Amino acid sequence: MKSLGILELLALLKIKRRGSTPCRDVMFLAVADEETGGAQGAQYLLDTYPEEFQADLVINEGGFGLTDVLANRPLFMISTAEKGVCQLKVTRSGPSGHGSKPHGDNALEKMVQGLNRVLAQENLVIVTPLIAEYFKQLGTEWEFLKPFLEDGKAETLIDNMTQSGMIEVPVVSAMFRNTISLNRLNSGNKTNVIPSEAEAEFDIRLLPGSEPDEIIENIIGLLADENIKVEAIKKSRASESAMDTEAFSIINKVYLEHFPDALTVASLLFGASDSRFFRSNGIPCYGVCPMLINMEELNRVHGIDERISEENMVRGTRVFTDIVKRLCRV
Repeated sequence: MKSLGILELLALLKIKRRGSTPCRDVMFLAVADEETGGAQGAQYLLDTYPEEFQADLVINEGGFGLTDVLANRPLFMISTAEKGVCQLKVTRSGPSGHGSKPHGDNALEKMVQGLNRVLAQENLVIVTPLIAEYFKQLGTEWEFLKPFLEDGKAETLIDNMTQSGMIEVPVVSAMFRNTISLNRLNSGNKTNVIPSEAEAEFDIRLLPGSEPDEIIENIIGLLADENIKVEAIKKSRASESAMDTEAFSIINKVYLEHFPDALTVASLLFGASDSRFFRSNGIPCYGVCPMLINMEELNRVHGIDERISEENMVRGTRVFTDIVKRLCRV
């Protein structure tokens, strides 16, 4: 997403070069470490220089525009929330020995049994207020959501999404569920040696309203092994910013001025961004990316062929410039 940072910088330079005087200070903040947790970037700055970063608003990554989700119009998402992060390291110890003489307390085997219990649990479907509002707006475009539009009930939304099969599409499923992914497993160094230790790491993403400590306690219960140690590597709640603000309204209006046929919606970011650090300090954050792409282009993000078109850069800079100008009354 370097293109977004460049676009933001270009917008500020354009406003500066025109000699405009904004009604408030505008800061361009570029930090390291976002991809590896933010401890040496945004979190460090907020912890070390809290007074310098008491902003009224932060515009960050998180939202984007898609051309091929709706049939006849583009969809722009403005990120107002992101899921919480709970990354766990799980360690199981046991006696070593020769592989030819299994003794029944193999650390790796016991670990795998516990991990399978965790992965076998059913992830409950949860409808948060943000997601209910998201699908109310999309319901005007998707016929299968008509029953939900008529009664507005969470159970109707779940039923509509289930019957359509949409609930099992990974990107949609993540909107309704706390997700857990087993991403690392390490044990032993020789095939003929029973390992004395096994390690695994989970990446868990939590919906607004879910508590990391409750999730950890549930996992400990499912592992059901007093010899398994669970350590939280990262732990944070989901973060949200209100939608009924002047800033959100301005961003929405500018989008519609540049893309009159678009549908704009507040959305949930599945990953973690630096927005969570600002939100924890009481600063509203919105994820804004005024670029219009298709799903194929979106799937290139973080890939070896990640790129953005020149048209998107030019148009996106124009849109972002107008957003900043409107927010700063210039």
